[in-house]
Amino acid sequence: MEQYEIVYELAGSINGTSILGAGKGLADFASGTYELEVTFERVPLHWDPVFIILMTCDRFMGVCAKEEGGALNIFSLSSGDHLMQWGREGAVYDDHDHEAGYFRSLSTGHADGHRIISRSQILTAHFHMHIGEEVTEIATPVQGVMMPYRDDMVLVTTAYGFSTNIGANYNGYTFYPYTIPSKRTLPTLQALSMDSIEFSRVARPLWGRTVRFRVGSSVRRLQVNKEVSAKTVTG
Repeated sequence: MEQYEIVYELAGSINGTSILGAGKGLADFASGTYELEVTFERVPLHWDPVFIILMTCDRFMGVCAKEEGGALNIFSLSSGDHLMQWGREGAVYDDHDHEAGYFRSLSTGHADGHRIISRSQILTAHFHMHIGEEVTEIATPVQGVMMPYRDDMVLVTTAYGFSTNIGANYNGYTFYPYTIPSKRTLPTLQALSMDSIEFSRVARPLWGRTVRFRVGSSVRRLQVNKEVSAKTVTG
């Protein structure tokens, strides 16, 4: 498959602070990678924009994942046109199982020639990280599952872990309910994963950040084995 330009926007409010991020990138379907650069003129004090790999941007992980063994990514299922009208939802927890963050957002995506247009809006989000705390490492692979749901929807679930610059470790999950307008759905369960993640950030005056990502993802059919055991009772 060909390479597609990505045009991306994220707006909304986190911890009562409004944010607006805009960026561009490139999706390479042959390798299952996407690169993205997003600039925020202002970010909330308790939030690291690297989180958008896990809570927002990794929607591309399902869209342009490398297809293996006859599996289908979201782009193939939808020809690029898909919604998350129920809302993406997830949470982050610390080592003591205390909630460190929660978010819910909407998004829409469509193909325009050789461009993928993606717009996300955060409906509600709160994070309880320390001021200045930043993600230093995301454990890979980030595992996920794609499952058929309704006749026009694919539900994606991911689970992830990451560490920060203060030596703290966190775990989280995200649900992605992709609505496919063409009402084409998956024939079976699929395994989805982010196999490699690279990121960097640059401070911008006065309170802004520019973040850059390079993520490699893949999707494959998931084989479910059903074992039936017989128990013979003798007396």
